[in-house]
Amino acid sequence: MPLVYAIVAVPAFAVLLLVLFYEADRFGLLGGPACITEERGRTSGLSGFDFEISETSCFHDLAVSVFVFRAGEKKKTLLFKYTPFYVGPYPIITSIGDHAVQISVSRVSSLFCRRDQWDDLTVKYDIGAVEYPSVRAQLPEC
Repeated sequence: MPLVYAIVAVPAFAVLLLVLFYEADRFGLLGGPACITEERGRTSGLSGFDFEISETSCFHDLAVSVFVFRAGEKKKTLLFKYTPFYVGPYPIITSIGDHAVQISVSRVSSLFCRRDQWDDLTVKYDIGAVEYPSVRAQLPEC
């Protein structure tokens, strides 16, 4: 009977250890990637600029970011970052004039930062409900 336990228990224990190490590495506990960022949308040529929406998951924290950049350039600038109330829908970016856009999102959990001006671009915001507003009088600039 001890031989049967050894044949079954040792491989099962080894598989369990492999799964635990994989999950620990996935969440950055072993020095691996602690955060995973995925692009969720891209808009080109809006008011003369390109925009990217990305979602970053760090263990159990989630953040959505909106970046702006000039067409053909690689360097992105953070315009807006927030914690979503739930997954999706992502913000909608619309042109409201020459060199002016509006970023709309219906509901957020909390706001990290926002930028109202970048280069010659003016950014307006239409943010619905903020479940956990900041205690600061002024939201920090990104």
